[in-house]
Amino acid sequence: MASRTRDMPLFDAVADWLHANLPPARYTGIVHSDFRLGNVMFAREAPARLAAVLDWELAALGDLLVDVGYLSAFWVQPGDPKLRMFELGDVLRLGGFGTREDMVSRYAAKTGRSMEHLRFYEVLALWRLAAMMEANFRRGSEGAAVSEYFRGFATGAAEMIERAAWLAWGHEGAG
Repeated sequence: MASRTRDMPLFDAVADWLHANLPPARYTGIVHSDFRLGNVMFAREAPARLAAVLDWELAALGDLLVDVGYLSAFWVQPGDPKLRMFELGDVLRLGGFGTREDMVSRYAAKTGRSMEHLRFYEVLALWRLAAMMEANFRRGSEGAAVSEYFRGFATGAAEMIERAAWLAWGHEGAG
C-alpha cells in the first residue's frame, strides 16, 4: 500500500484473505461505495421513505454486493462493540431499526440475489476503509492535513483492519 506509514501485518493478511476468497462478480452495476445510513435522506412525512442518496464521488462500476457489504459491515446494533470515533451508524443503536440480518434478508428477498459471499464484501469494506484511513493518517503525519482528527486515523485504521481480520476468519456479522 503506497500510503503505508507503519508495519501492519494484519493489513497484508486480510489482503491475502480477500485475494484468496474473491467471489465471481455476479451483479454488475453502479456501486455507490459508501452506502450507509449517514449518506441517505428520508422524506419528512410518514411513512418513512427514502428521498435521496448522497455522496456519490466514490461511485464506480462493480458488483452490487459491494454496497450491501459496506452497509452490513457498518450496520451496528444494540450490544455490538463500538468502533470508537469511527462508528458510521451510531443512531442505529437507539433502537427502532431492524437487525443486520433482517436488512440483509430483506435485500436478498427483494432482489433475488444470493448473499452467499456477503462476508467477503463486509471484509472488503472494512479493509478499504482502513486503507483510506491510513492514507489520511499519513497526510496528517506529514503536515498536509494537520489536525487531531487526521492523526486519529492511526487508531481508526488499526481498528478497521482488526475488525476486518476478526470477520474474515469466521465470525458472523461485523459487530
